[in-house]
Amino acid sequence: MKKANMNIRHRSDGRYEARVVIDGNRYSCYGRSKAEVKQKIKSLQQEHEKMDLIAENIHLSVALQSYLEDMKKSKVKSTTYDRVESTFIHHIKDEPLGRMQIGTITPQDIQKLLSDKCKQGLSVSSIKKIYNLLGEFFRYATATRKIGYNPMELVTMPHSSNILHEAKDMEVLTTDQLKRVIAEAERVDEKCNPVYRYGEAIILLLVTGMRSGELRGINIRHIDMSSQMIYVCENVTYSKDRENGGIKYTIGDVKTKKSNRGIPLNNRAILAIQRLLQTTCNYDTGYLVCTQNGQIVTHSNLQRCYSLILKKAGVEHMGLHSTRHTFATVVLKDAEDKGQIKEVSELLGHSKVSTTYQYYIKASNDDKRKLLNQLNTLVS
Repeated sequence: MKKANMNIRHRSDGRYEARVVIDGNRYSCYGRSKAEVKQKIKSLQQEHEKMDLIAENIHLSVALQSYLEDMKKSKVKSTTYDRVESTFIHHIKDEPLGRMQIGTITPQDIQKLLSDKCKQGLSVSSIKKIYNLLGEFFRYATATRKIGYNPMELVTMPHSSNILHEAKDMEVLTTDQLKRVIAEAERVDEKCNPVYRYGEAIILLLVTGMRSGELRGINIRHIDMSSQMIYVCENVTYSKDRENGGIKYTIGDVKTKKSNRGIPLNNRAILAIQRLLQTTCNYDTGYLVCTQNGQIVTHSNLQRCYSLILKKAGVEHMGLHSTRHTFATVVLKDAEDKGQIKEVSELLGHSKVSTTYQYYIKASNDDKRKLLNQLNTLVS
């Protein structure tokens, strides 16, 4: 740091004022004597020199980890913190950028990291998480004067067209497969006991379109059989158990405001609930679907049950979220023709109708050809 020029003047109120410019910023100090204001300016310069030394010597991985633990951890939900920490550990900490001193990092260094992640095939959302975390950290580092300028101001989020990733095909049961899966899921043994503990829970997912965490968060107080409605207002979330190790499951808020919704129950959904009230419901906690010892059912519990049902029904393995995709696909067949996409979007708890269009409504080439043929008859 260059030695700053200091101006001292004797004010009309009897005090002395010292003015100095450090790194382009103006500072003023006041005191009863020249010696006092000189000492204050000296202390201020030493503090800035210390900050410059920190900026040069601390690696990004160390500084960012400290930021997460000291600043971020207490301000966000544990599930949110876990996601941010995971982004740091897997995509920043051991990268060349993570080993650089924060005071030497340039926009080009950060842009290269994002570009490399694009080439590695990371999804748009994963790269966006890296971009957001680095932006948040460097704003903090600049505001607290750990660095002189924010390199993220010149960094741009890579365009989605430059991000190489394979789009996964949406897993959906055909009409025939849906019937076979439901028939298998509701099967009972010779004593009329359910073959699958969570068979009716799988069926309830298929006929309501709920997310796995939403179903596992349903309490009997959320069910109104008289009006044939089920209300989604809680969700099962998980986070690291930092005291005891492992994973901790809790009941929390739903994914978005729109996810908080009421779903009308058809006859098969009502039957599924009636059967679950007799089998998996824990009346002490009130939760409709619980383990045998009353604990929260994990996503993997339901997935194992679903996988076995699919196998017995002669259907290839699918993720549990295919129950939601199947529901959406089935109800949209009529809704699209009737202009009821908004209603389906609300049933699914999407935050925007555009999300429903993006994921579930795709015109086939035949549909497009029919439209063009109709136009052809008008102009020929």
